[in-house]
Amino acid sequence: MNKLKVVSILLSGVLLMASFGCAGSTDSEEPPVEGPTYWQDVEPIIAGKCNMCHQEGGVGPFSFDSYENVAAMRDAISVAVTSRSMPPWLADDNCGQNYVGDWTLSDSQIETIRQWASNGAPEGDQDSPQAAVATADSWTEMSRVDLEVEMPVAYTPTSAPDDYRCFVVPWPETVATNVTGFVTQPGNDAIVHHVISYLVPPNRVEEALAKEAEDGEPGYPCYGSSGLGGQNLPWIGAWAPGGSGGDFPNGTGIRVEPGSAVILQAHYNVVMSN
Repeated sequence: MNKLKVVSILLSGVLLMASFGCAGSTDSEEPPVEGPTYWQDVEPIIAGKCNMCHQEGGVGPFSFDSYENVAAMRDAISVAVTSRSMPPWLADDNCGQNYVGDWTLSDSQIETIRQWASNGAPEGDQDSPQAAVATADSWTEMSRVDLEVEMPVAYTPTSAPDDYRCFVVPWPETVATNVTGFVTQPGNDAIVHHVISYLVPPNRVEEALAKEAEDGEPGYPCYGSSGLGGQNLPWIGAWAPGGSGGDFPNGTGIRVEPGSAVILQAHYNVVMSN
């Protein structure tokens, strides 16, 4: 079963250590590691560019939540970043544009990971000051949470391999508001291919609710749109695997009037068993 939640909607008004031995002692400190180490150099890159997918419950097939996990995958990671197949980014660099949310790695970041992997994946010192910079890029996070809306009931896909279903969710605010940020949280992202959230104006909410009541099941079948006839509805936002939402650009927002609703169009991709 799956239950979608549209979350994080923003509404307008983120020793110095030394050892000493006796003269002539044969004890010696380990020599410093040459080249990049995990905690000082690699982990900040992984945290900022990879962990939004490669985490427990994320869309990535394995988690990069520890040194051991990343070190075990170092050769595969090195090949993936050197070939620029990871992190995935399909925008054409030849267009000459700089895009917000571009998570590609710089040449120096790629070289850091390549050197680290080829040098045996040295761990470094987790407690060093340099290791404290490991934070995800700010564009992947909401600056605050003002409102959460979610499907009133869970839905189990009934057709394979693709099931498109729209769900009507009433807008709870009683005054006009501006949505200035958005993210979607699927209940089971292993089967959800994408979600589009449409804004239903007050004069079309009755039409949407009537559509949902037609077959007595949660939601109603839809494909490629909100499922309502006539003029297309505006989007509030969309989600696909690996997406993390975030704040809209400063000074922008989507006006939502009281009495509105949200249609969640979910595309499920599943394999049914007898």
